[in-house]
Amino acid sequence: MNWDDLRFVLALSRAGSLARAAKLLKVDHTTVGRRIEAAEEALGVSLFTRTSTGYVPTADAERLLAQIRHVRTPSSRSRAGPTRSRARSKVRCA
Repeated sequence: MNWDDLRFVLALSRAGSLARAAKLLKVDHTTVGRRIEAAEEALGVSLFTRTSTGYVPTADAERLLAQIRHVRTPSSRSRAGPTRSRARSKVRCA
């Protein structure tokens, strides 16, 4: 799984729509959709349910989001800002 895809999962969970998530990430809404699909395919689970009011995280997404938020706690973030890394790791949803 591409670790960067998790930024898109987090943004969509916060924004509730592809367009609002795209605005937060400064990308096109189609990019958000593609990255969510890539994350879902890599994990083998559906992360969001589309409703008339937007995108709602599934139970699998909620478990993943809890792990993402744990990693992104203020004490673990660098004050220097975001960095790009080619490091990859597997994230599993049980």
